[in-house]
Amino acid sequence: MTVREAAKLIGCSHQVVYRLCQNHQLGHRRIGVGERKIDITPAHVQEYLDAREVHADPTPITQEAPCPRPRRAPRVLVPDYIGEFLSRSKKYGNGRDRVAERNSGGGRSTRK
Repeated sequence: MTVREAAKLIGCSHQVVYRLCQNHQLGHRRIGVGERKIDITPAHVQEYLDAREVHADPTPITQEAPCPRPRRAPRVLVPDYIGEFLSRSKKYGNGRDRVAERNSGGGRSTRK
Protein backbone atom coordinates (compact mmCIF):
# COMPACT_ATOMS: atom_id res chain seq x y z
CA MET A 1 0.00 0.00 0.00
CA THR A 2 1.09 3.60 -0.48
CA VAL A 3 2.06 6.07 2.19
CA ARG A 4 -1.25 7.92 1.85
CA GLU A 5 -3.24 4.70 2.23
CA ALA A 6 -1.24 3.80 5.34
CA ALA A 7 -1.89 7.29 6.71
CA LYS A 8 -5.64 6.76 6.33
CA LEU A 9 -5.43 3.43 8.18
CA ILE A 10 -3.36 4.91 11.02
CA GLY A 11 -5.43 8.09 11.13
CA CYS A 12 -2.71 10.64 10.55
CA SER A 13 -1.23 12.68 7.72
CA HIS A 14 1.12 11.31 5.08
CA GLN A 15 3.90 13.55 6.47
CA VAL A 16 3.67 11.70 9.78
CA VAL A 17 3.97 8.35 8.00
CA TYR A 18 7.07 9.57 6.15
CA ARG A 19 8.56 10.68 9.50
CA LEU A 20 7.71 7.31 11.10
CA CYS A 21 9.45 5.50 8.24
CA GLN A 22 12.45 7.82 8.44
CA ASN A 23 12.81 7.17 12.19
CA HIS A 24 12.31 3.39 11.72
CA GLN A 25 9.18 3.39 13.88
CA LEU A 26 6.97 2.01 11.10
CA GLY A 27 8.08 -1.06 9.17
CA HIS A 28 8.32 -0.57 5.41
CA ARG A 29 10.19 -1.57 2.24
CA ARG A 30 11.97 0.81 -0.11
CA ILE A 31 11.64 -0.16 -3.73
CA GLY A 32 13.16 1.02 -7.00
CA VAL A 33 16.26 2.80 -8.20
CA GLY A 34 17.46 5.00 -5.39
CA GLU A 35 14.90 3.27 -3.14
CA ARG A 36 12.49 6.17 -3.44
CA LYS A 37 9.18 4.28 -3.36
CA ILE A 38 7.99 3.25 0.09
CA ASP A 39 5.88 0.11 0.30
CA ILE A 40 3.99 -0.51 3.55
CA THR A 41 2.08 -3.73 4.18
CA PRO A 42 -1.03 -4.00 6.36
CA ALA A 43 1.04 -6.16 8.70
CA HIS A 44 3.46 -3.24 9.19
CA VAL A 45 0.58 -0.93 10.06
CA GLN A 46 -0.97 -3.44 12.45
CA GLU A 47 2.40 -4.03 14.14
CA TYR A 48 2.82 -0.27 14.61
CA LEU A 49 -0.69 0.15 16.05
CA ASP A 50 -0.28 -2.84 18.40
CA ALA A 51 3.00 -1.41 19.72
CA ARG A 52 1.29 1.93 20.48
CA GLU A 53 -1.70 0.46 22.32
CA VAL A 54 -2.08 1.66 25.89
CA HIS A 55 -3.88 -0.54 28.40
CA ALA A 56 -5.92 0.79 31.30
CA ASP A 57 -4.37 0.69 34.77
CA PRO A 58 -6.43 -1.64 37.03
CA THR A 59 -5.54 0.21 40.25
CA PRO A 60 -8.36 2.34 41.66
CA ILE A 61 -8.13 6.09 41.34
CA THR A 62 -7.73 7.91 44.63
CA GLN A 63 -8.60 11.52 45.15
CA GLU A 64 -5.41 13.41 45.85
CA ALA A 65 -5.09 16.99 46.97
CA PRO A 66 -4.09 19.29 44.13
CA CYS A 67 -0.47 20.28 44.02
CA PRO A 68 -0.16 23.79 45.47
CA ARG A 69 1.30 26.42 43.22
CA PRO A 70 4.67 27.73 44.33
CA ARG A 71 4.36 30.97 46.22
CA ARG A 72 5.84 34.09 44.82
CA ALA A 73 8.35 35.95 46.88
CA PRO A 74 6.72 38.83 48.74
CA ARG A 75 7.18 42.23 47.21
CA VAL A 76 9.68 44.32 49.09
CA LEU A 77 8.75 47.95 49.50
CA VAL A 78 11.71 50.30 49.45
CA PRO A 79 11.49 53.10 52.01
CA ASP A 80 11.53 56.62 50.56
CA TYR A 81 14.91 57.52 51.96
CA ILE A 82 16.53 54.51 50.21
CA GLY A 83 14.67 55.32 47.00
CA GLU A 84 16.04 58.87 47.13
CA PHE A 85 19.53 57.50 47.67
CA LEU A 86 19.21 55.16 44.69
CA SER A 87 17.85 57.88 42.42
CA ARG A 88 20.76 60.20 43.21
CA SER A 89 23.56 57.64 43.15
CA LYS A 90 25.89 57.54 40.14
CA LYS A 91 25.35 53.82 39.59
CA TYR A 92 21.59 54.11 39.07
CA GLY A 93 21.60 57.53 37.42
CA ASN A 94 19.09 60.26 38.01
CA GLY A 95 16.21 58.36 36.48
CA ARG A 96 13.59 59.49 38.98
CA ASP A 97 14.65 63.11 38.72
CA ARG A 98 14.39 62.97 34.93
CA VAL A 99 10.95 61.38 35.08
CA ALA A 100 9.73 63.97 37.58
CA GLU A 101 11.10 66.77 35.43
CA ARG A 102 9.49 65.34 32.30
CA ASN A 103 6.12 64.93 34.03
CA SER A 104 6.14 68.42 35.55
CA GLY A 105 6.77 70.11 32.22
CA GLY A 106 10.02 71.69 33.31
CA GLY A 107 13.03 71.97 31.08
CA ARG A 108 13.18 72.39 27.33
CA SER A 109 10.50 71.00 25.12
CA THR A 110 11.64 69.23 21.96
CA ARG A 111 8.19 69.26 20.39
CA LYS A 112 7.05 72.17 18.26
